[in-house]
Amino acid sequence: MKRGDFIFLFFLLFVINYSIAGDLKRALRFINRGDIERGLDELRELLEENENDPGAQLILSQLIAVDTLNIYNLDSALVLINGAMADYGKISPDEVEDLSKLGIDSIDFYQHRLIIQERSVERAFRHDNIRSYEQFLGNFPDYPEIKVILRKRDSIAYHKMRSEKASWSSFASFIKQYPTSDFRDQAEEQYHKLLYHDKTKANVLGDYQKFLNDFPETPFRAEIEQIIFDRATAYCDMAAYCQYATDYPESDLAIKAMNMLYYLEDAFDCQALSMHPAIDSLIELKNADKHRLITIMEDGKFGFMSPSGAIRFPPELSFVAEDYLCTPLEGNVVFGKRSSQMQLFTSDGHLIFEGEFFDVQDLGAGVLRLEGNGTSTLLHRSGFVIMEEVEDATLLDKKWIKIRKDGMYGLYSLSGYPLTISRYTDIRLEGEFWVFERAGQIAVTTQEEILGEINESGISLEFKFDDYELVNDSMMIGFNGERECLLGSSKQFLIPWGNHEVYPDPFFYYTKDVRGYHFFNPDYPEIRTKNFSTLLESETWLGLKTTDSWTLLNKSSADIITELDSVRLMGDFGAYTLTNNVGKLFFTYEQQLEILSDHEIEIIASPNRNKKYLILTTELNKTVWDDHGRYCFSGDFEEISCLNDTLFTVTLEGQRGVINRFGEELLPLEYDLIQSDENLLFLLKNSKIGAFDLSSGAVIQPIFESRLKRIGNFYLTQSSGRYGLIDSLSNHITSFEYQEIRQWNDTSVWARTDSTWQLLAPQANKILLENVQFIKRLHSTANETYIAFYSHIGYGIASNISGVILPPKFNDIKLYAPWDNPIFLVEQSLPVASYYVLLYVNGKGKVIRSMAYRPEEYELIYCDN
Repeated sequence: MKRGDFIFLFFLLFVINYSIAGDLKRALRFINRGDIERGLDELRELLEENENDPGAQLILSQLIAVDTLNIYNLDSALVLINGAMADYGKISPDEVEDLSKLGIDSIDFYQHRLIIQERSVERAFRHDNIRSYEQFLGNFPDYPEIKVILRKRDSIAYHKMRSEKASWSSFASFIKQYPTSDFRDQAEEQYHKLLYHDKTKANVLGDYQKFLNDFPETPFRAEIEQIIFDRATAYCDMAAYCQYATDYPESDLAIKAMNMLYYLEDAFDCQALSMHPAIDSLIELKNADKHRLITIMEDGKFGFMSPSGAIRFPPELSFVAEDYLCTPLEGNVVFGKRSSQMQLFTSDGHLIFEGEFFDVQDLGAGVLRLEGNGTSTLLHRSGFVIMEEVEDATLLDKKWIKIRKDGMYGLYSLSGYPLTISRYTDIRLEGEFWVFERAGQIAVTTQEEILGEINESGISLEFKFDDYELVNDSMMIGFNGERECLLGSSKQFLIPWGNHEVYPDPFFYYTKDVRGYHFFNPDYPEIRTKNFSTLLESETWLGLKTTDSWTLLNKSSADIITELDSVRLMGDFGAYTLTNNVGKLFFTYEQQLEILSDHEIEIIASPNRNKKYLILTTELNKTVWDDHGRYCFSGDFEEISCLNDTLFTVTLEGQRGVINRFGEELLPLEYDLIQSDENLLFLLKNSKIGAFDLSSGAVIQPIFESRLKRIGNFYLTQSSGRYGLIDSLSNHITSFEYQEIRQWNDTSVWARTDSTWQLLAPQANKILLENVQFIKRLHSTANETYIAFYSHIGYGIASNISGVILPPKFNDIKLYAPWDNPIFLVEQSLPVASYYVLLYVNGKGKVIRSMAYRPEEYELIYCDN
């Protein structure tokens, strides 16, 4: 017997010895004698007579709470004591007095229930399962240490569930069943994690978007928004950035999307940009980027001004790149030192980045490459770092970045999301094909495949090419050993793999093997089913021979002519066929001409080969047809050749003349030689040179020593080794005293004598400028030319439109900005004052800025290149 049970029975005996009264005494007497069975019978009889007898319930509860007795039942004991306590409160004072005489008062009921409670706790801990703790909690909801019991129960339930590899629904059930559990936070964490993984296990972009829509409060929202952003914007499509900012306006990445969108073309068409918290600043930046900047210096500090002279960036930089001194900035970012480190700014001074770098390359689409010592950093112009420690980077197709790291290339989005990690020896865009190279092997894929696989499970490549040859943007030949294939733009096989040579053509693609030539075009069953032993090809025509006959194909019109005896291709002009001794010429432009057996065929072309003509020669004459099959002219000429697209030189008995394509005579048959040069025909007769001006129709008789050149309304030629100008009637406009004459504009020329240049107005017979030692072209636009000229005083600038825009009094002049309205750097030294004056002068001669520098300062701002 346990020591506790001994004490409990001793208590009963004590009651028997000293408090025996009434019927209950009899029950207690039997118990005291050790006759538990008789005592139990007496107690049961008492309870049968009165089931609400609190004393009998108490003694019976105490007995069956003894675990050494065969009647032990702790749960029944609890039921009895609970009933006894309830009934004790209902009995009369006399009955209370009777029980008191037996030694039973209210404290006995509470003490016994506490004993049962403690034994129930022991039992729950001993069994240590959910059922035992649930049972205890149901029996003793007011237990002082109930949190311990709850935690024990919840711990078993939680860890049992985890050991069974619970799903998210299991954790959801746990949270619902145990809403106040200490393990609720852990359960919720697992619930959200497993729910997220289950709903997105296919790793498809659409699943992430749907999950965020269905479960907007998920703790993984930031992670999912990042995944959606990376994948949805991987294509660098304006609509994708715009859609992201619209769909997830509260996301931190919405700002990033709008910032990236800003640097794409037509970005401001996106309505989502209006949500940007700094939209006014974006617009200001957009406008600022369009400004051209010119480097200036004050007090040893560098800054930038606009072409009009307005300060855009105050002189605050202690260092700028040397290139900034030699050329203007056009919409690029600016870098230099304003503090201890290099800093990168927008053109209006907004700080983008600070760090160690020495040069900046703009790759396009907002991507900048900051070159450091050995490696580079890729930075987006909105300020975020795309990737660090990059060895090389190139923007491909204005949408993806080819990045080299550890000697290998990978393909990344503009935000740095890996389309492919860096494991390829090269990545190239060839037409519409993306080419990946690794270990000497080549894989070919398309943009659609890359995007499709990225949005699902990741890109997979098949390296099955040894080499390739791009035919055009949408067609590629693949090589693998002796085998070749032809791929279309969707990577479909136009010609499957085989031991053959592939010959691609936009209209007809075919192979050559031991059997001959075989065509694969599905639209031409007439040739697809045959093998051809011989093939002739020009730009427009195909001639094919079987054992029986020839076939002629027009690539442009797709016409097919079969059952021919022979075929002769004449380049892109046409094709000659013979059938039953009847010759026929098929022009490229669908006309036909029957050729007699006594005709000789010749093709002539204009010097630029833009136009070709057919000459049919018989014993009596020559007939000319154009490449459309239209008759031009005929005659008994010995030779016919093209001067240009519409004029011909004809020869008869050694004399040459000129006729047009309609046979109309422009120059008679009286010249020894006729040659074309732009709009002049050179005429040689009796060893003298003349000219025929095609633009004006003027004929200058052959009386000169050298070829003529048109200058304005006049002609340049030589006499006695010196140059002069004549008009179309051979009248002298200038004297023949010059070593060189250059056209300046419609009314003036530069003419050089032995020692100096003059600016002449020939028609007005005026000298506009003289005593010029030399001239040098500075800049030309579509309509205007600028030169620097030097006189005995100094350098000046002249324009063929505006005349002298800067007088000749400066020490040096250089072109700084080659714009339509250019900017020139003009130097003037003041030796007495030990100053250099640097002027920025525009194409109109306006000084937009003038600064004086000491020699040591001037060395910092002046460009020697």
